[in-house]
Amino acid sequence: MRPPWVVIPFYQKRPGILPRAVSSALVQEGIDDVRIIVVDNLSPVAASVDLAELVAAHPGRIHIMTCSRRGPGAARNAALDSLPSDVEYVAFLDSDDEWRPDHLRHAVEALSHGFDFYFSDFYHLGQSVSAFRRAGRLDPAQHRRLRANAAYYEYVGSMFNQILTGNVIGTSTVVFRRAPCHEIRFEEEYARAGEDYLFWLEVCARTSKFVFSSSVECQYGEGVNVYSGSGWGTEGSLERTYCEVKYLKAIANRYHLTGILAEDNRRHIRRLRRYFVADILHRLLHRRSIHPHIVLRQVGQDVWTGILFGPLVLAILWSSLRTRWAGGGAVTR
Repeated sequence: MRPPWVVIPFYQKRPGILPRAVSSALVQEGIDDVRIIVVDNLSPVAASVDLAELVAAHPGRIHIMTCSRRGPGAARNAALDSLPSDVEYVAFLDSDDEWRPDHLRHAVEALSHGFDFYFSDFYHLGQSVSAFRRAGRLDPAQHRRLRANAAYYEYVGSMFNQILTGNVIGTSTVVFRRAPCHEIRFEEEYARAGEDYLFWLEVCARTSKFVFSSSVECQYGEGVNVYSGSGWGTEGSLERTYCEVKYLKAIANRYHLTGILAEDNRRHIRRLRRYFVADILHRLLHRRSIHPHIVLRQVGQDVWTGILFGPLVLAILWSSLRTRWAGGGAVTR
């Protein structure tokens, strides 16, 4: 069995984060000679500098390449394009996350039962309850255990529906068989929303052989993240909302959703539409900058955003007035 190749996109502003991720891949139990591709995505901290000691200590096992395109998907694509033709398994790990020592051994063992795609439970940053338990979207008891006393389960049901209604796949826990997925790439225009989901959905179009582990095998860490820095009121929030709407509309057009999936998609778009308009009003009220191009792009892809703007302005003004009256004239911020 050839060892998996590990793909790590890298963009960090602080040194010392990447070596922890790489070290966690190097010390995997029962997997000899793991190879790692680190793709430096024009990082302020150079991967070659941050990994100098590890590269010297593990000659031939760590490969560093540079990608001039921005975003983790673009970096992963560059790595996937460069893999040797005989690579059997590929694993994803983000540069601020760390694997438990048994992750790859569990993945390869589970995949050896005829499966093509593996993922596991994990801890989000700062959490003591695992992602599966917190989300409540994946009950191992509803799936088929591969063998007694093992934490591996064959996913039973439609993974396509699972991804769209409540994704349970953590990117840094994914290990997949390359053969059925060798043509799939991350769609870089969805870097701020949906590029991972679109990759998983394309995998679903090629195989239904998914297997997962209920064991926690990865700890998510703190580093640069395109999502965490684009929440409500931040400079990136309008861009992120626009990208999420774009992703949802692409899903609806590409896969011709019906029934509950179609309604769920429309509901999410309606929610994001209101969020986008409310964000604009929040910025106007607090005299924060608004880039007209993002507003025009959003209205261009979703005309109902423009139509909603008028009624929502009135609703927010009415709510503001009621709050002022209830507070005896004080304005609540």
